[in-house]
Amino acid sequence: MSDSTNMEISTTEYATRAKKLLKLALNLRDIGAETDFDLPRIVVIGGQSAGKSSLVEAVTGIRVPRDSGTCTRCPMECNMNDSTGDWSCKISLRFVYDKDVALATPRVVDFGPPLTDKSDVEIALRKAQVAILNPHRSPETFLSMTNDELKYYRTDEAFEEGTEKFSHNTVRIDIYDATCAPLTFVDLPGLIQNEEGEVVNMVIDLATRQIQGNSLILVAVPMTDDMRNQKAMRLARDADPGKVRTIGVLTKPDAVGAGAIGSKEAWTAILEGRSDELRLGYYCVRLADDEERSMNLSRTETQDLARMFFQTTSPWNTIADRSRFGIPSLVKALSRHLTDLLDEILPTLKAQAQRKIDECRKELELLPAPLMHEPSAEILEMINKFCGELKEAVYGKGNFKLFIQQNQASYRAFKIKIRSTAPDFRPVENVSKCAAISDVEESDEIGAHNFTNATPYDLYGVRRVIKESIAWELPHNIPFDAKSRLILECLERWDAPAFECLSSVSTRLYSYLHEKNQEQFKRFPKLQAYIWQLIEAHFNSRHELSQQAVQVTLAMEKSPLYTQNHHYLDSVRDKWLSKYRERRKNPIPPPPPPVPVPAPSPAARRPAAFDHRLYPSSVGVAAHMEEEVSPLDEALSALARLGYRGLTETDLTRLSPPDSFEEELIVMADVRAYFQVAYKRIIDNLPLTIEHALNQSLANSLQFVLVDSLALGSADASARLKELVAEESSISMKRDALTTKIAKLKGILDEFTRFGV
Repeated sequence: MSDSTNMEISTTEYATRAKKLLKLALNLRDIGAETDFDLPRIVVIGGQSAGKSSLVEAVTGIRVPRDSGTCTRCPMECNMNDSTGDWSCKISLRFVYDKDVALATPRVVDFGPPLTDKSDVEIALRKAQVAILNPHRSPETFLSMTNDELKYYRTDEAFEEGTEKFSHNTVRIDIYDATCAPLTFVDLPGLIQNEEGEVVNMVIDLATRQIQGNSLILVAVPMTDDMRNQKAMRLARDADPGKVRTIGVLTKPDAVGAGAIGSKEAWTAILEGRSDELRLGYYCVRLADDEERSMNLSRTETQDLARMFFQTTSPWNTIADRSRFGIPSLVKALSRHLTDLLDEILPTLKAQAQRKIDECRKELELLPAPLMHEPSAEILEMINKFCGELKEAVYGKGNFKLFIQQNQASYRAFKIKIRSTAPDFRPVENVSKCAAISDVEESDEIGAHNFTNATPYDLYGVRRVIKESIAWELPHNIPFDAKSRLILECLERWDAPAFECLSSVSTRLYSYLHEKNQEQFKRFPKLQAYIWQLIEAHFNSRHELSQQAVQVTLAMEKSPLYTQNHHYLDSVRDKWLSKYRERRKNPIPPPPPPVPVPAPSPAARRPAAFDHRLYPSSVGVAAHMEEEVSPLDEALSALARLGYRGLTETDLTRLSPPDSFEEELIVMADVRAYFQVAYKRIIDNLPLTIEHALNQSLANSLQFVLVDSLALGSADASARLKELVAEESSISMKRDALTTKIAKLKGILDEFTRFGV
């Protein structure tokens, strides 16, 4: 403790400070600060026969309820205030807990009018304790009850009807007396052993919880028993192993027999600090016995009797430190210790309160903000935001690019699949004698995916199709049906990749809508479910229309087979006809299947010696190449000498007889050219169809559908929308709890400010 322990409690400045701090602590408890902070207090505990009730009476000057067994079943807080007026007291009930759960807002209820006659206090306290044990009933119910009526609330029948056996809520009594020092303490039920196990455990649990933390533990110890038998002292030592918060009060010194020499020596050693040391020490008090209580002696008379006892009775009159004897010395020391502890602890609690406020505010920030407007306005705002972000995603505005980028990946995959349906014409009599012909242009555009999985056709295959298609055509006319049949064989294979592409994009859109719905409306589960029903129904409608649109797009490619892009068609036809003719002359066989190559032996891995005989010099090779002339050049030179100048390799082909498969080559070129035109068209048209029929159509119409479905003009709109935006009870309860806690903490800070702490 600080140097103030040497001050007299009657010192004006110190007394003023003590009263101020005690009043602050009392106000803090009234607003529920004890559920959040460890407020310093004095807690009185003791065994059933330790004289604890007599001790409380001696300190307070009032009568407290006494019965066999456990009489007190809740804490009783006594606040002593020195007053210049007549004696009075006020009883109130402080409800801080509901079945051991701290209330968000404690209640302090006045219990009856102030009392001015000490003889009325005992029965009033009995009534107040019963009211505390029956929080489900109005306290006024018990004000007019008699002592016999109150006894009913100690029966099993009353417990079955809801009366609590014990309570952590407090009966508070404020005493105003000109002869008392400022002091506050909490009296707990006496520790018992001869009750049912549940009751014994409840009393121990109540005491254990109350004496933790910053409590000063006042233990009543009867000198008629051995110190080692004191259950209360064992509890105190468990809660205060350093023995810095415990104060021992030795009671019943007048009951120690004259011949109990060993017992007197043991208690003398304890009082002198030679045994069972406590930092705050022990005090010895003589309390009124039953005869003296029946005489209704005044506090002064009782204290005079005690002082005379300690001055005349051995060995107590031989102990040097006289400040350890009597109620006045005990009260003076208790007030001093509590004041110093409050002076030390309360300023730190102010900083803790501010930290707790900051923590609560951070938790509040993590919760959704409460609705600031009418439900209809809030819902419209959420719908507008949802639909606005959907449009940005579909049209690629702002930072919402991913949705379009993913769709473009689907469209590229569609392009590759359509390209793989290209006709596979092999301009040879046997398809196995020629490899598939690649397109350099397509290779550059599609890369490694330039392949076709179509059924290959050789010249005889095309000829068979031509013959099967002949109707009333004149000779030397190739039936258009032959070309149409070969073209449609490719186009019919476009349905599957087209609807796969639509499925990929629609699945992505559905997932996006679901994710955004979860994100935007998650605060309000009912609204979220309602909005999702509308979105899903509208999506299904638009998806069905987009399927129809895709079907129309595919049908347009199949009938009629038409293009006005003649220039591109002709150029592609010429290119492929040239390719087929060239390959007809110089077929390139398919690559042989890979043959496993055995691993070389170690000897084979060694490099062979270089044999110059196998490799003529580069000079000799170059000279040989310069002398060699190709047969084509020789033929063109001979014709020039005969007077046919200016001829080229193409002119020489006219000397060859006509190809018997020329018609088939033309059909191959025509079909391949039209496929290229249609392919170029569909890989643009189908993605645009999906975008317009599904994505953009839904994005452009969804807001109207959602708003229209709310039926804002209906008679029940207000109640219906209010129900939709009813947030989860857990969120609102947490927000209310945090808001209430902040208000309580602010009240605590206000009390600190008001008292200048």
